[in-house]
Amino acid sequence: MTEAMQEDLQYMPEDAEYANLCDISLIAQGQGIPAHGAVIALHSRFFCKMLSDLKGGDSSTVDGMLRVTLDDSVSAEDTRLMLAIMYGQILKLNSLKQAWTALSLGDKYDAKILIRVSEQAICELGDSFYFVKPREPSGSALQPGQTQEWHDAAKWLGLADCLGMESLRKKCQCVILRSLVAHSSASPIKAELLSAMASLHDRGVAAESISSMLGALARLGPHIWPAGSSDMYCGSFSTHTPFGCGSFSQRTHTPLGDDEICQALKEFQISKCGHQQ
Repeated sequence: MTEAMQEDLQYMPEDAEYANLCDISLIAQGQGIPAHGAVIALHSRFFCKMLSDLKGGDSSTVDGMLRVTLDDSVSAEDTRLMLAIMYGQILKLNSLKQAWTALSLGDKYDAKILIRVSEQAICELGDSFYFVKPREPSGSALQPGQTQEWHDAAKWLGLADCLGMESLRKKCQCVILRSLVAHSSASPIKAELLSAMASLHDRGVAAESISSMLGALARLGPHIWPAGSSDMYCGSFSTHTPFGCGSFSQRTHTPLGDDEICQALKEFQISKCGHQQ
């Protein structure tokens, strides 16, 4: 095996004999990327069904390897990332952008290992999340939103709801609730905060997630805001989320709020009060 071929196969264990057992070639952007059908079938129900169908009928082979052409939205780089996770060569992702790619592939190919590794990385990198959009640094050469694309808590919460990622859901809910508390000292409530509330609909956040956050605010509001202000802030959040105050109360029962989320919000408020003194 040439040095160039070994470089291309860094997504799998460094063993020439192991590489020689590859029986499929994933075609991404015209590039053939060797892999073991059994490995990707183990981790992806999509590929498991596809390979079963292909091997059961007439299919294209080159040098004894089954050719599987991926759609144009999947790059060769993305394919190697997917395989590196499936082969156990990458156990931890280093950026939110990389996690987004792996998460998209996990959803596309029904690969739970990609979703699991992505969720772990996103949660670990989630301290940089925001809910109320921060201002761009003055003099920045970047296009508006470029520095913030991967840090929108509402965006990740919508994905967490869609894909059933419970740890990420709670992480994003905590970020959103902390932001609500941090930005709620102004009266009337700032337009940026109202805009962020309304954005939950565009991000695909589920009614259950909003209900849980409303429950936490209702439960802890009297301990966070001055007397008489709790109902105002909770009511504003309910009104400016996509469900509307009236229809929301009719459609969704508001719980008391998840204990873990409430505890995180309580600790944040204690810390906030400490800094203000």
